[in-house]
Amino acid sequence: MRYLLEAIASIKKERSIKLTVVGKPKKNGVIEGLVRKLGIKRCVRFTGRIEYEEFASYYAKATMAVIPSLYEGFGMPAGEAMACGVPVISTVGGALPEVVGEMIPTGVFSWAGQASSA
Repeated sequence: MRYLLEAIASIKKERSIKLTVVGKPKKNGVIEGLVRKLGIKRCVRFTGRIEYEEFASYYAKATMAVIPSLYEGFGMPAGEAMACGVPVISTVGGALPEVVGEMIPTGVFSWAGQASSA
């Protein structure tokens, strides 16, 4: 999540951006502190816990789904987003390459937090 939030802060310098995170960070935890430190509180919305039936509604509103996992066991969020026709940006952690498919090298990549232009 840290790398995603840092990317949001970087993009925010150039253009308007909104991030909806399904879930809720720990109160007074690392994520809440990072959102404050990066100055992205107005750009980031945490939904809290949502019901399973609500996921499709969130995917329908999304421009893209970002799966920032360093390790993902099966990749269910990526599969759900793709099933809803939402473009997916993901890491290569765990099973994500098998779920998402082959990466197409374009744009900016970040491997373990080291951003570079392609």
